[in-house]
Amino acid sequence: VNEYKLVNPFVMPDMKKAIERIIFAIKEGEKIVICGDYDVDGMLASSLLYNFIRDCNGRVAIHLPDREKDGYGMSVKQMERLINEEEAELLISVDNGVTAFEAADKVIELGAELIITDHHELSPKGLPNATAIINAKRLGNDPYHLKDLAGVGVAFFVVRALNNKLFEPKKRKSLLNSLVLATLGTISDIVPLKGENRKLVKKGMDILFKSKIMGLNFLLENISFWDYPSAHDVGFSITPLLNAPGRLGVPEKTLELLTTASMESELIAKEIIEINNKRKEMTEVETNIAIENIDHSLAMRLITWGDVISVVNYSLKNTVIGSGPGYFGAAVDGAFIRILGENGIIGLIVFIIFLSALYKEFNNFQLGHSILLLIVTGLMIDIFYSSKIMPLIFIYLAYTTQ
Repeated sequence: VNEYKLVNPFVMPDMKKAIERIIFAIKEGEKIVICGDYDVDGMLASSLLYNFIRDCNGRVAIHLPDREKDGYGMSVKQMERLINEEEAELLISVDNGVTAFEAADKVIELGAELIITDHHELSPKGLPNATAIINAKRLGNDPYHLKDLAGVGVAFFVVRALNNKLFEPKKRKSLLNSLVLATLGTISDIVPLKGENRKLVKKGMDILFKSKIMGLNFLLENISFWDYPSAHDVGFSITPLLNAPGRLGVPEKTLELLTTASMESELIAKEIIEINNKRKEMTEVETNIAIENIDHSLAMRLITWGDVISVVNYSLKNTVIGSGPGYFGAAVDGAFIRILGENGIIGLIVFIIFLSALYKEFNNFQLGHSILLLIVTGLMIDIFYSSKIMPLIFIYLAYTTQ
């Protein structure tokens, strides 16, 4: 990894404190629990850190919140369960935690310690109580664009720092597998490919097929690429496969794929392919249901705010998040153009409400501007043909969502 000329990982805030505490836990045999997230970035970050600590003979496990029961991030109940029932002594968050104030306080109350590694925005309230908080958003000057790192990128920096401190230069572990996971997660999380992200992705794509992650290799063998895969191929071919188990409530399957070092990983890869096929079928069915709901309301002249919110909540929850906006955008296209054509100004209002709700929903999931503009672009041609005033509306919407 040194040859890639990546910036020194110890420029990150609290990195020295975090590394010293993790090394102590490894050497003393403390129970370490990695608190991850169920999206691709979170699962890859969890796997990356888990694999390295395990290979250093650390007692380590991964905990992911339940999407339906726990929601996003760390909670008080999760911390109570991990510390009281699973006897966690050191908890390390990846891709979350920087706003988990109550959960952090509970960790301290119960006598354990917490290290937070995250890339999300800081809270106006400040920082949670923790042994260390590694988040580049805490940096002032940022010439290397570390603030653009994904959660998996931050985890990769932690692993690099651990490798440097645990081993002499000639005895350091190969981080080839870690770099591949960091690359996939960086692309999947749609972060800017500048500075360190660009270096990671460039080098990681070069060695994509050289990792020793057996399950991932089998998955790659079962994807048809026109040529050597690009970042686009990762986003539209590999990411959906890794994301599908989490969307269907079994994110542990992706973890097993990326952390199992045996022939069993091939069976897990086959299972994930089947899960993704099921996810595709569900996406098509649910999208058609959403469109039928719109068409029914249109036919009854009952298009309301409630209809729009219902479609946004139902459809985004079950299809767009985790499977990409293109399919849903194309499907919604015809229905909304009919709304515009048959309902005049009411249809226009509904259209604007829909985009506003859509933008708010995506922003909550940190997908933001790029995905909204993809969907708007999918509607653009029909919009320009539908009305003389609609081009102005589109320009306004595009401008205000930049």
